[in-house]
Parts: sequence; C-alpha cells; structure tokens
Amino acid sequence: MNVQVPTDVAPRVRGVRSPDTDGSCLCARPPRIWPPAWAGVRRALRRARERHARGLLGGLIVLVLGACGRDPATAPATRVPSITVTSPTSQSQYDTFFSAVRLGGSVSGARTVRWVNAANESSGDAFISTSGDPGTWFAEISGLVQGGNPITIYADADGRGRSIGRATIRVLYDPRLDPEPPVIFITFPTVDPVFTTDSSPIVLAGVASDNSGNFGVKWINTRTGVTGIATGAGQWLASVPLAAGDNLVIVTAVDRGGNEGRDSLLVTQEPTAN
Repeated sequence: MNVQVPTDVAPRVRGVRSPDTDGSCLCARPPRIWPPAWAGVRRALRRARERHARGLLGGLIVLVLGACGRDPATAPATRVPSITVTSPTSQSQYDTFFSAVRLGGSVSGARTVRWVNAANESSGDAFISTSGDPGTWFAEISGLVQGGNPITIYADADGRGRSIGRATIRVLYDPRLDPEPPVIFITFPTVDPVFTTDSSPIVLAGVASDNSGNFGVKWINTRTGVTGIATGAGQWLASVPLAAGDNLVIVTAVDRGGNEGRDSLLVTQEPTAN
C-alpha cells in the first residue's frame, strides 16, 4: 500500500523522503530518538572536546562527571601543600662560612619534598616525616657557591607536580666570616721545639684541624727560603731540604677564610765528619 505524504510535511519528518514522481514513497531508517540518559553523555563529550588541552585524563574526568550530572568546574581541587623553613633560621637569609648547610622546617599535605639551588643548578630530595601534623623535613645541601645561593624547597602533594607549595631561603656562603684559625702540631720526628740531624731532607709529620673543615698545610725553611705544600691536611707529611747549621722550619695551616695556625721546629743539620 502506497502512502502519500504531502510535500509541505515531508521535509519536517526525520527519516522520510519526499514521494517519488510516480506517487510512491520511499522511507529511510526510523528516526533516532536519544534516551534521556544519553543526553548527559553527549553534553560531556562536547565539554571534553572543548577542554582537549587538558589532555586525555582531563577529558575522561569531564566525561564521567558530565554523565553524572556534575559540572567539572565545581569538582574539588587538590589542596596546595604548606611548607616553611625554620632551621637554621626562619629569616629569608642565612650567612655561613661552611660550604654546606642543613635546612629544615615543617610541611603538611605533601608526599615529596625537593630542593633546588639556583646558584649552581644542583638539586636533591629532602627527608620528610609525616608522623606529626604538620610533619617535618630536612635536607643536607653541600657544594655551596661562594656568595649567594638562592635555594627553593618544593612540596609536592602527589609526587606528580600537579599541586606544589614552595618556600625559599638565600644562603650566603663567605669563608671570610670564619673567625677561628686552624690549629696545627708537629709530631714527628719530635714534639720538642728543637731537633738535630745529619741528613737532608728531613721528613716532618703532624696533625691539624679547623672548624670549617676546609684548609691546607704549607711549610717554609726560613734559612733557605724554600717553600712547599704538605701532603694531606688532618694528618699531613712534608719533606724539607736543609742547609748546614740551623734551619727554622715553620708549618702553617690555612683555611678558606685566610685564617692561619702555625707550629715550628728548629732543625740543626750537622754533617757527618769524613
């Protein structure tokens, strides 16, 4: 049976074509009717396309939340971690004559803590304890550059860099701030102030120390004017050429701040008679 569809109605009927010239009617597929549950999904797909810059994961989140009837813009955001520097100072700058520093403070809402020294682009992970509320963190930072070291500490909420809190401190490393000189002692071949020998050179040895840990040992024979650098620092060794007669040998420990500590030995060389 042929069904006649008026030409002024056919264009408004989805899935129905106009009658053929012979009066017959060809009908296409039935009109698609979207269930109400799919409406939210379709809206979510549009939102996902609009937010494609957020990446695949962001689009999936938009899709799921949209299907549930929730606006992704109203989804709760990850809380930014809180971090502070309290040790060795809570001020914005710390001065030291050591080439290393230990920083520490409080932190909350963070899974990882990391530090970066902009002066030499060094970085590392801090130790973190979340047993308290807030927790604590500390970092051992070595290799400071002489002068200013701007250090930033980053607290990461999930370890993925999506929510980061930060704190900064400037560490000024200046060896000249050190007020204490090193100490040095000659312990070989004697601890006495004078020594007699018939040979040259003479081997001297001893110990030295400094509160900064950065120092070296040098020597001079004031009789001949010959100088040299000892081997080692905390335990040092030097071979000193002698002239016949009295030789005043001075050993000096020098730290990075230019502070000096000295000890001396008067060595008399008595050549063996032929």
